[in-house]
Amino acid sequence: MAWPLLPRQVEDLEVRRATASDLSAVSTVLVEAAFWLEEKGIPLWDLGSLSESQIKPQVLNGEFWLFFRESELACVVKFQLEDLIYWPDSIAGEAAYVHKLVVRRAYANEGLSTRVLEWATKKTGELNRSYLRLDCEASRGRLRRIYENFGFTRVDDIDLDGRIMARFQLEISE
Repeated sequence: MAWPLLPRQVEDLEVRRATASDLSAVSTVLVEAAFWLEEKGIPLWDLGSLSESQIKPQVLNGEFWLFFRESELACVVKFQLEDLIYWPDSIAGEAAYVHKLVVRRAYANEGLSTRVLEWATKKTGELNRSYLRLDCEASRGRLRRIYENFGFTRVDDIDLDGRIMARFQLEISE
């Protein structure tokens, strides 16, 4: 399905799908977040997986979305229509998937992650998908609570090469 490239407003945020010209910005935001998490002692992503060359296919495929406040990039999220790595057992067309939801540190504690999840929920409904799904390492209690407080239900845990991942879904009501 082709998505419009035109910007949309979400209250005071401008939202648009990332394009090839945004590749450096997407990579930079992801790397900033990875370094910050590593400094806090809770590493999440392999830095090599966040390089421009590694994320380029995902950006060109339209999977990354950008959220701007007053023309400044505040958030990045990967929004997919299938996820064969974390949800290989899913039925095609039943869900949308969120990964790499990153709020830049300058915009932390403003509720932007909730607003991005609200956007993803609405987008999932517009696409006539029944579920919005995401995952995180099962050991990340704070992150799990954020998802549960938003309304996600923990479906199960899966083992991916020794990493125990908690899978969550939110049923999208019509």
